[in-house]
Amino acid sequence: MSFRTSRNNDDIVLRDAKTKFISAMEQLEPKKIIGRNPAVSILSIVFVLGLTYKISRRRVFKLLPMGAILTSLFAKQK
Repeated sequence: MSFRTSRNNDDIVLRDAKTKFISAMEQLEPKKIIGRNPAVSILSIVFVLGLTYKISRRRVFKLLPMGAILTSLFAKQK
């Protein structure tokens, strides 16, 4: 039972972190920040993909290859 409770607590913490991250990015107008600094976009992508990986328990990454995601993101920036 404690393992299940621990996993639920981790999920709650990750969801809270995701919500805070999204609200912070909305306040900072992400289109302007990403356009000026590509390192911010890469870090944001890594953070969101890491949260998705943890929350979905690897199901998303079986459907979407990482190369396709990164290629589409860099193609949009050009």
